[in-house]
Amino acid sequence: MTDNLNHIRVLTVILTHERPEEFERCIRTAFSTLDPEDFVVVLDDSCPALSRANAAILAETGARFATRSCHIRADQLHANVARALGAEMLKWQLKTGRRDIAPLRNLSLLVSAATEPHTTVLIDDDVCGFDVRYAHELSNRVGTSEDGLITGAVIGGFTDLDTVTRLSNAMEFLAKAVHDAPISLVDLFQAPPTDDAGANEFGCVSAGFMVFRLPPARLFAFPPGYNEDWLWCLLHRASGDTLVLRTDQVVLHRPLDLRHPSREDLLFEAAGDVIFDSIGKLVGKWRTPESVIRKVPDIRLKPSVMPGARAQAALTRFQSLAKNGHGRVLNDLKDHGLTLLQELLAAGELELGDKAALRAWSSDALAKHRSFRTTIETSAVLGAVREALIEERT
Repeated sequence: MTDNLNHIRVLTVILTHERPEEFERCIRTAFSTLDPEDFVVVLDDSCPALSRANAAILAETGARFATRSCHIRADQLHANVARALGAEMLKWQLKTGRRDIAPLRNLSLLVSAATEPHTTVLIDDDVCGFDVRYAHELSNRVGTSEDGLITGAVIGGFTDLDTVTRLSNAMEFLAKAVHDAPISLVDLFQAPPTDDAGANEFGCVSAGFMVFRLPPARLFAFPPGYNEDWLWCLLHRASGDTLVLRTDQVVLHRPLDLRHPSREDLLFEAAGDVIFDSIGKLVGKWRTPESVIRKVPDIRLKPSVMPGARAQAALTRFQSLAKNGHGRVLNDLKDHGLTLLQELLAAGELELGDKAALRAWSSDALAKHRSFRTTIETSAVLGAVREALIEERT
């Protein structure tokens, strides 16, 4: 089979997980904003049945465009990569929880390293309203292919932040709303302009729609756990060699269903928020990803930013608002994480950030960072990735 993966202008990697309707919307948008010299790779983390459905959607949609494309199951590519290193599973391929997307994002980095495009764009399947061509052109204005550059967009639509922040923003919206005005959950969970103020403060962008141009030597692993994309940006900023910025492009996060977080989700998010705040304090003091990750257990955060304090503040706000109307909508918030937060707080399960837990995360993150570095520096691995992409082209 002829290898046509040379001279790729824009590599677009779309991650999808069992959301065929969102995926179809996403892939239509991607193809409509790409050109023949570009390449779309779908990394599918769905069950076999939905993966086959997604492959059919890609084939049917792609047939109407000149852009090259490929659909590949994530577990298949993981297996090919591990096999190239003579292993059954590599450390960086192991998830820390159901929602740990770092291994999938790291597969995206391997695809980029194997194909060496001018620009790489990462897109999640529930994002829409984007223009890949425009994102590429914006990157041309701020950096060359030799520079280390990561850019992101302004994310509108539904907020995709941690549950405590989502609930706090929803209650802030209610506090400012006109009394007795009709309000829906859709209104409450829209992303406000300052939705990711914390990420702005630290200089991070979302991998829901992210563009990068990075020399292969700078492609280190997305760290494990929650906030993996923001952590990756922080670690790049720590080196001082990569420009991380947000452009004026606006894209929409539009899942068809609002998330109902589980107990596991809340604890996963809370632990990730502690790690993010800890690493934020290390940027500018240490220059390499390894040194930053290693120092995380030494950080002590203010009590006010810890998960327990933030959850208590949200519950106090809820009790205050409950006295002033909006009862029906406030009750809806209970089903979207507020009741679970109250239970976790009462049980003391949000008292996170002790040195032992931070040391465990640091040790795991370092091991996965080193495992991925070995992986991406191995030519046999990149050859295996390239071969898999060629075999699965549509």
